[in-house]
Amino acid sequence: MKQFKVTPRLRTLILVAMTMLMVTLPALASTQNENGSSGYEWLIGLGSLFGVGLVVNASTLVGLQKNFRAIFQEAYDAIEPQWPQVCMETQSEGADENYQWLGEVPGMREWLGDKEIKGLAGVNYILQNKDWESTIEVKRKDIEDDRLGIYKPKIISLAEEGRRHPDELLTSVRVAGTSTTCYDGKNFYATNHVMRKSGSLSNLHTGTGITLAQVTADLKTARAKMRNLKNDQGKPFIKSLGKLKLLVTAPPDLEGVFEELSNATTISNTTNVLKGAFDYNINPYLTDANDWYLDFVGSAIRPFVFQTRKKPIFVAMEDPNNSDTVFKKGSFLYSVEARYNCGYGMWQFSHKISNS
Repeated sequence: MKQFKVTPRLRTLILVAMTMLMVTLPALASTQNENGSSGYEWLIGLGSLFGVGLVVNASTLVGLQKNFRAIFQEAYDAIEPQWPQVCMETQSEGADENYQWLGEVPGMREWLGDKEIKGLAGVNYILQNKDWESTIEVKRKDIEDDRLGIYKPKIISLAEEGRRHPDELLTSVRVAGTSTTCYDGKNFYATNHVMRKSGSLSNLHTGTGITLAQVTADLKTARAKMRNLKNDQGKPFIKSLGKLKLLVTAPPDLEGVFEELSNATTISNTTNVLKGAFDYNINPYLTDANDWYLDFVGSAIRPFVFQTRKKPIFVAMEDPNNSDTVFKKGSFLYSVEARYNCGYGMWQFSHKISNS
């Protein structure tokens, strides 16, 4: 077969045609063919076929940004994070928020005469927002040489980092709960919580071990202690009369234990009464192989607060007039940026079982 040769004249014509096509890149970048490739990727492929690189200009960068943004958003939306299961999400309107409402509400009483107005217990829990980012660099020469395919996995990883970071942040907040105070002035996980008429309360329990039998016994004990917690009026804090909606969070080393405990009909020839009694998440960010957590998630109020000021967004820095990185290094920057924080809600709804 005779090899097809791209002459200088043909190369010039192709380059002119591609330059004209770049005018339509904003629309082209958002289209997809039957194989799922964007119009922008198709144009890059066409240039590669004839050995013609892209001309880096404003239209090229607009198309590139739209293509990267589409890749980012698709990967971001495909991930289901764990934090909404145990966090109340609140929309922040400033640098911080004060969660004064975490105090206990007075119980119902028979209305005889005037209403009794009781102020909430003094609570002052302030959570400050934090800025977060993750950034990658795309070389100008890689755009010119049609080597953008090597960046698609990085854009996907950027999206995954932005989506999963709240889970990592929640984990760090949870683990720090034995040494960080919450709204009642005690450490979030502590053995000495007190709320007026509640008596001394604990959501920090010493486990008996990590075998299946030991974890079974510890889960039953923690569930009973959770049910028996009293509020500041001496009444049950968890008022649910039926089966509690419980969620276990455990490290990877305990996955097999909770998998069997959650799903097995019988264990050692004995009926497994905890089958279906709880859901569980295996958290790869937990580094302690022995400690695990039991959360009550049957209320609109949750054990943790996730405070959002700005959700993760995809940001491009590719204007040479506004970026030293573009001008001096010949690189374009693409980031995921966000502003949020995670903190403590109702400690009564989260119990730690420590085997360390």
